[in-house]
Amino acid sequence: MAWDEWERLKSAATEHRTAATPPAPRPPDTHAGTGSERLRSQKRAWSGAGQAVKRLRTDITRAMVRLESGQTGLTPLQGCRSGVAQQELHASWTRYLGDVRSRCGELGALLEQAGRDLSMTDAALRDELGRIQVRYADTAAPGGRAKAG
Repeated sequence: MAWDEWERLKSAATEHRTAATPPAPRPPDTHAGTGSERLRSQKRAWSGAGQAVKRLRTDITRAMVRLESGQTGLTPLQGCRSGVAQQELHASWTRYLGDVRSRCGELGALLEQAGRDLSMTDAALRDELGRIQVRYADTAAPGGRAKAG
């Protein structure tokens, strides 16, 4: 999840809350604060989101097993370009699915940690999301490019 998406979700939640229920008036003797004293978050929601993302790993693992079993017995024949191309495609997808599975694990763990701690600052969460995004940056689609050789 990119930082911009995180900011959009927070903004949408704030707008929804503002439209649905106006904030209660503050007592006249209350000093102006940061607003964090009214902040509410449920650990269960964060934990549930983290667990759901981590469960995606099981589905991805199943897909990888099916991909591997479908590849069994296929070997590139000398001079057969389609066999070589198919083997390269298989290796590419295996690597990609492995990265997606790892990304789900890291993001799920981060969401669970945010729910447990509820003390991560926006900056800390942004840094962690950025680290995950950089580590698992998607590659450009190779379709349509002729291979040299």
